[in-house]
Amino acid sequence: MEVSLEVYRDIVRNVAHRSDIATLCRVSRAFRHTAERALYNTLTVSDEDPRLTTTLAGSPRIAFLVVALTVQIRRRRQDSEEEEHDEEDEQSESETSGDGVSASASGRSTFEGGASTPLPLDNYWTILAGALRNTTGLRHLTVDIADPADAANARVLDSCLFQLRTFHCDFDWDRALLAFLSSQHTLHDLSLRDYRDLEISDVSHPPISMDDPSHASDTLEPSIPPDTPGTRHSQSLPSPSLPVLATLECTFFEAVVALAPARPLARLKTCFSRPDSAGKRAELLALLAALRQSTHPISALDIADTAYTESGSMECPTPLGGRKRLQFYGLLMRLKLLRCLEVDVTAWSPPPSSPRAFRALAAELRLYCPNVTTVIFVHEFERTVISTGTGGVLQIDEDASPELFWREI
Repeated sequence: MEVSLEVYRDIVRNVAHRSDIATLCRVSRAFRHTAERALYNTLTVSDEDPRLTTTLAGSPRIAFLVVALTVQIRRRRQDSEEEEHDEEDEQSESETSGDGVSASASGRSTFEGGASTPLPLDNYWTILAGALRNTTGLRHLTVDIADPADAANARVLDSCLFQLRTFHCDFDWDRALLAFLSSQHTLHDLSLRDYRDLEISDVSHPPISMDDPSHASDTLEPSIPPDTPGTRHSQSLPSPSLPVLATLECTFFEAVVALAPARPLARLKTCFSRPDSAGKRAELLALLAALRQSTHPISALDIADTAYTESGSMECPTPLGGRKRLQFYGLLMRLKLLRCLEVDVTAWSPPPSSPRAFRALAAELRLYCPNVTTVIFVHEFERTVISTGTGGVLQIDEDASPELFWREI
């Protein structure tokens, strides 16, 4: 009796443990086809155990099944070099000892424990590059690098054919990463840990227009001789194509200034870099000017501050009173599409602390902006979320993750 593909999928979908899914791969060809897709759909690889990475590098058929991949680099380059020296010392010591002792040690390392020996970090990057080239069906990639000193390895993305939808990137912003992003046409969610002004002489690939991503490949400029000294001028540098980029997370506001124009950027999380009020104001003006050039209205904006100072807090004293309170409420009445509002009550004396006080304040705000469904009160970096539950009743939402609201609202 033939079993439909949907039945196989339902069976695999209800298997909780990955080991059991792996067992199903050996039951029959039909089970193998369905179980392998579930087993390899979402993977996490690490430099501390390179076996899975080696499998992907050596098996294009399996690598093609990977849709979401997380790469974890946990060892530091310095630690890797020290481990390599230690292994050389141990090998030299074993050679000086008897052959029987050496064979005994070799047998124990081979058959006991079953753990994989970490490779030197440079060797792991090479294997990872081969694995990434084979994952042609990859759509979601996260690169998590513990030590920023190891982040200058975006070259592993060279020759990759996949088209990502989401990319969490801990690589350094360099010409290798820039070339990769320039090839991504379906990427809509990008998270960057680094951004910097590149020297023009360092950019070896054809520049891409900042104003029109659709003509990125048509915009070429004369190459610069190798002996020409590089100049730091961000406006003349190319930026990635990324024609559907909608969500951007980067602590460097310069990245927003470079990537927002001519792209449908709707959700943004960034950070001020200057501590003084004048500097923050200048950065904010530059940021807003770039967002005006986006092809989509901004839906969620999260701007953090690198240093919260007393002078900065006192520049706009809270709680609002008198005319300022009326101006604030008047502004809320104009924001008819506002859904989520965050209010810092750290400087209030006394600050609200009880659930009843938070609900009363949220209800007062909703009098002037009825469409607001979520109000976040911040007191010394501790957030209390008030949201409308069933029937529109205001209540504290203890399960909410306010740090992700800019992605979800």
